[in-house]
Amino acid sequence: MFTVWQKYLEKYHSLNFFWQKFWYVLYAGAMFLTLYLLSGTYYLGTPRPMPLTWIDIHTPFLIWTFWIYVSDYFFLGLGGMLCKDVQAFKSFRKAFWATLLLHVLIFVIFPTEFSRQALPESGITAEFFHLLYKVDTTVNCFPSLHVSMTLLASFVISSNHRKLTIPAFIWGLAIVISTLTTKQHYWYDVVGGTVVALIMFFVVYRRYQR
Repeated sequence: MFTVWQKYLEKYHSLNFFWQKFWYVLYAGAMFLTLYLLSGTYYLGTPRPMPLTWIDIHTPFLIWTFWIYVSDYFFLGLGGMLCKDVQAFKSFRKAFWATLLLHVLIFVIFPTEFSRQALPESGITAEFFHLLYKVDTTVNCFPSLHVSMTLLASFVISSNHRKLTIPAFIWGLAIVISTLTTKQHYWYDVVGGTVVALIMFFVVYRRYQR
């Protein structure tokens, strides 16, 4: 088994930087999905809902923002792919894993849940939304991993490419808002996810950039 992994690692390190990033992003994405689904299935105690705030109550459900919401997965991968050098990519990887593992730990120890939104029965967006409901769980709410990873990617893109700062944060902010307009998260989830992203960027990512 060790020999097999050693051969894969040798092949990986023989690739140019672009393809190293590409294959690592795919690997990280697979691990992300696996750990996220496991923490949504195996947790301690009974998941509890978070208290609704004024923002939660008055934010409308906008089904079309589903497409903005799911663009997070591409956006996060873009954050890794846009790392301009090996050191930046290593820092991104450390921040990514620290963010993911912290969230999984919280999800397992302090499970929270969100009630499902009633969806239309027809329409292409509704069909894909129903598919998301089948794959995703109602737990893993606080803090929002969606928000944490999105803002982390925004910070990383901005750090590597100053000219992309404005579009990166516009896209990132749209994804953050969509977590509320798709009724996938509470306002407190958004706040918690933002705090995690700030810590991971300034404490983890920036630390390894020095």
